[in-house]
Amino acid sequence: MNPEQIAYVKERLAAGLSESSLTNILVQNGYTQEQVAELIAAAKGLPLTSPIISLEIGKKEGWSLIKIVLVTIAVLFGGFLLLSPFILASLNDARDTSNDAITKITLNNFRLTAELYYDSNNLNYNNVCAEFEPGTVVASCLDSETKYRLSAELLDGTHYCVSGDSDASALISPVTLDAPPNGFDCR
Repeated sequence: MNPEQIAYVKERLAAGLSESSLTNILVQNGYTQEQVAELIAAAKGLPLTSPIISLEIGKKEGWSLIKIVLVTIAVLFGGFLLLSPFILASLNDARDTSNDAITKITLNNFRLTAELYYDSNNLNYNNVCAEFEPGTVVASCLDSETKYRLSAELLDGTHYCVSGDSDASALISPVTLDAPPNGFDCR
């Protein structure tokens, strides 16, 4: 870079030619971007390593593939974070519903066990509660020679109740109660 080149750049800038236009002219005449940046800096009297020059004359950056991937991942992650409370609430409701269904199925299966027990123990329900295998169900059970009652609290606070009575002509239907049953009746 010689004084004549610097003088040429100074004249053009003083004449109102923009830096970008001057850069294009000099690059077309075989100068590199770094050489043009140095000439413009020298013409303006700036140090050669000025950050202003490197920002103004520097190469324009587009979106690289890695930036696109990172932004996409960030947007998806943000979306999942926004939706997670709703997803978790739905999963909790489904879990509660399935737990209540397991309780009802367990108690209904006990009815069959109790009737088989009654038939194989001389038409007697005595100690039928010992046959109850609760698994995860917390239930209360009463039995006597002629009756039994098994009930469990559901997650909504109601009580599901099954019972049997040797005097009944048909199997007694299960009942959902607002309070725990008293005695042998599911009413």
